[in-house]
Amino acid sequence: MLVFVLAVSNCCYIFFNFLNLHAGWIHRIDNPHVERPWRAPNWVLAAGAVLAFVNVFLLGAGAQVYGEATLATGIVAAALIVPVFLYRHYVTDKGEFPAQMLAELENARAGAASDRKAGILPYLALIAGGAIILAAALTFR
Repeated sequence: MLVFVLAVSNCCYIFFNFLNLHAGWIHRIDNPHVERPWRAPNWVLAAGAVLAFVNVFLLGAGAQVYGEATLATGIVAAALIVPVFLYRHYVTDKGEFPAQMLAELENARAGAASDRKAGILPYLALIAGGAIILAAALTFR
């Protein structure tokens, strides 16, 4: 049972690592003007995005080693953050992003986080990640 819990927590770790690695290039596209203490070279962001896909492939290929329900339980466990976000954003923050965040993005004048220049690319990355997990899980049963 303890190994199963560790496997599920590792699934969650890899899901959120995938999101964080892709957040770097998405933020770079959407907010190229924001000053940073250190600016990662583009090749580092690209390598992170590619390795994120490698990680989710390995997740799909190996999660079921710890039990048939490991991957499904990991997905459910990771999805538990969605109600927390909804409560925080719509109840606590009344549907608006905090002023500090807007100020950090240098876009407080319009009251919006930023213009989304990345378009459909973040959604394509999510769909591709999910497809890779599913394909690897079905291939390496």
